[in-house]
Amino acid sequence: MLQYAEFRIAKMMSAKDYLYYSDHCAGLFPNRASLEADVHERLAQGNPVYDSLKIVAGSALGALSAIAAASVAAIILSHKRLSGPHNKLIAFLCILTACSSWHLVLFVIGTSDFSCYFGTAQLLHQTLQPIAPDFTLLDAVKTLDFANAYAYDLCQFLAQCLGICICCDLAASITAPF
Repeated sequence: MLQYAEFRIAKMMSAKDYLYYSDHCAGLFPNRASLEADVHERLAQGNPVYDSLKIVAGSALGALSAIAAASVAAIILSHKRLSGPHNKLIAFLCILTACSSWHLVLFVIGTSDFSCYFGTAQLLHQTLQPIAPDFTLLDAVKTLDFANAYAYDLCQFLAQCLGICICCDLAASITAPF
């Protein structure tokens, strides 16, 4: 567990996130005092204001992108005149873009921070504990972290596939319009 904690400290944008993270998922860090010296040393070396600004800017841009894409999809799907065959593909592309933006926002904030703060890691741990007794809270956090990355990759892959389908459909429409 200590090895994973050191991995998380090295992976985070700033060591200040570790202190926040360890407060919400204290069960992951039973020997928090031994790690805090390294955390404070990293805080002295880094610029936490710049890191916080990156997190806020990335989250705001990702949320704005998700809201805009979802709005375009809702407009296309709700209006009868806009629900042509090309536009439905564009609407589904917007839905996938909104989903991938959401997963990107979770990644920028920190999937483990998000899952521990809102208790989803604890919920997954409590749910799977009767099925797999050796499933720990650390395994739950890792599972949610990987699930977010895989969901982002899946949304991006499907968006690329829809983009190819739109290109093929438009090429077919240009060569044979009627």
